[in-house]
Amino acid sequence: MLGCGLTVPFSVFRLSENTAWEDGVFTGGFQNFHQYRFYSIATEDFAFAIVHPGRTETVFDEHILRAFLCVGDGS
Repeated sequence: MLGCGLTVPFSVFRLSENTAWEDGVFTGGFQNFHQYRFYSIATEDFAFAIVHPGRTETVFDEHILRAFLCVGDGS
């Protein structure tokens, strides 16, 4: 999306201080790219992350995503 791939130091992608961790979901923004935000969720076996324009509201059903990530853990 940025066109730089991994050719830049990882510090360029540093997360901002306004990140939040709630009920297994990690959300926030980036220190150097204020126009983008991220949403991520992980289990022991799977991880899901998406970066989107900051003004965009995510519209996927978190319950469906959680059910998918819990496949195979006995839930």
